[in-house]
Amino acid sequence: MELTLNLILYLLRSFQPAVIQRAPFTPCITGIKCLIPDDQNLSPRVLYLANLSDLYTPPQSADSPACSAPSAKALIILLVPPAAPASGFSDNLTDALDPSYRSCTLLTVRKPASAALLLNTLLESFHRITAWDKQMHVGALEGEPPQSLLNMSEDLLRCPVMLFDPGFRVLAYSRKYSTNNPGFQAAVKSGYTSPDTMALTRELHILSRLEKVEQGKSLIAPAVEDPNTNNIYHCLFDGSRLLCYICIFCGSQVPSSGYQDLLQIFFTNMTYCLQRNYSSERYGQMLYETILLRLMHPETVTGEWLTDRIASVPGLEENGNYVLEVLQFDDAANLSPDYLIRHIQITVPELKPFLYENHICLLLSFPKSTQITDEQMQKRCLHLQQILTRYHYRIGCSIPFQAIRDIRYAYRQAISVLSFTPSTDSRDPADAERICFFSGHIYDYLCAAAEQYAAAPFRIPVRLLQCSLYRSLKEQDAANHTHDLLTVMTYLYCDCNATSAARQLYVHRNTVRNIITRTEKRWQTDLSDPNIRQQLILSDQMEHYLLVQSAQADTEKQQ
Repeated sequence: MELTLNLILYLLRSFQPAVIQRAPFTPCITGIKCLIPDDQNLSPRVLYLANLSDLYTPPQSADSPACSAPSAKALIILLVPPAAPASGFSDNLTDALDPSYRSCTLLTVRKPASAALLLNTLLESFHRITAWDKQMHVGALEGEPPQSLLNMSEDLLRCPVMLFDPGFRVLAYSRKYSTNNPGFQAAVKSGYTSPDTMALTRELHILSRLEKVEQGKSLIAPAVEDPNTNNIYHCLFDGSRLLCYICIFCGSQVPSSGYQDLLQIFFTNMTYCLQRNYSSERYGQMLYETILLRLMHPETVTGEWLTDRIASVPGLEENGNYVLEVLQFDDAANLSPDYLIRHIQITVPELKPFLYENHICLLLSFPKSTQITDEQMQKRCLHLQQILTRYHYRIGCSIPFQAIRDIRYAYRQAISVLSFTPSTDSRDPADAERICFFSGHIYDYLCAAAEQYAAAPFRIPVRLLQCSLYRSLKEQDAANHTHDLLTVMTYLYCDCNATSAARQLYVHRNTVRNIITRTEKRWQTDLSDPNIRQQLILSDQMEHYLLVQSAQADTEKQQ
């Protein structure tokens, strides 16, 4: 354990210490001893306590022999002044010293104190800091969270401290020492930096100023919420990777150099803690991503390999209850997928996004006994929607699947439903379908498969697969400006219930019944026949598919 000279002065602050003389080079201190003037084995890395009277040289006459040459060692000596200076002492203490010690770093205290009291104070402080440093280091080795390390440090730091991850989510905060600072209170309550505090931080250029500070150094600046108080802002890095931001609320006091040296011990151990936590999390994330990416091409995946790897990843099972989500962003957003993945990981740690074919994918896991519905999926997406409020995006959701090996088919479902759902330029969730479920577009997939994957000699346009009754109703509506087709299809989707169909169409139920009767008489058919109903519903799904394809073609022409 090494203590700097400034930290020694901070530990002796109650005795009003002062530096009388500072050597050009002052090393860190590793021990404390009482000075024995005749000792020839003095170390420059030890703080020596000495009574001034022990080093006092009485005035010499001209006939007296010359004094010895100054010592070559740059010692650090804490002078204990006498309660009543002896005769011959000069006002300038350095003049009263033996010349051998005049090249040393010399300290003294203004408040009267005995050498024993000063020695005990320094030894006790040295012991506390050494034990604290060791406890923090062991905690970091054992994988303790940042909050635990901060709890160990509160008695020594004696100021409210708050740690933020790069996404400004609160990692840890002081529980014993609090402050009335509104930013501190709001962050503790919500768990992240409030928008008002972030706006003030940008306005005062705190982050830009912090970027210009040399790595490992701190920025001391007025608090953004209260300019009459001071904060210490600091960044912890692992190489070039930002680990966290630290804000220390110092109140009206200006932090001394010694207190900043004490903080360096805290910063060093906290950096090590976050490095180990990050490495552990990153290893788990890499293993998680490796398994899922291998399953996208499972030809080389054996059952033994899958069982062995999944056992090492919490939350993954060979047979579970999963839904895969794929995010698609507007091309105009021009965003980096890697940046968004980090942003999602930091803000919502329970989500584990991974990148496949330049798409951000999220594998959601549910209890096996849960029946997954679209409403449940929308609730699970709320956190994600809060993160992405500034972007224009859509989310494609697969249908639930159980075998983890089927994730490649779930990916095709999520990608397909995004292609079947037209995109809009609106960023308002009310104007755009943000969450697209494959369960509502299965017919679209079948139609696309019929067009794209049928053998060339047997390929048929989808419009020619619609039944004749559907095409006839469509032509009749176009010619007569009526809505019989809409009424008939709503009636069929409502299980041939005229009352329910009328409620959806905002018309009287007798109007629905008259249109159904007229249609059945004109085309000599029974709409309640299951085969007729199935043909019409399938034809309507094909019509929806054709409308989407037409809209996409128009968009491509405009671009």
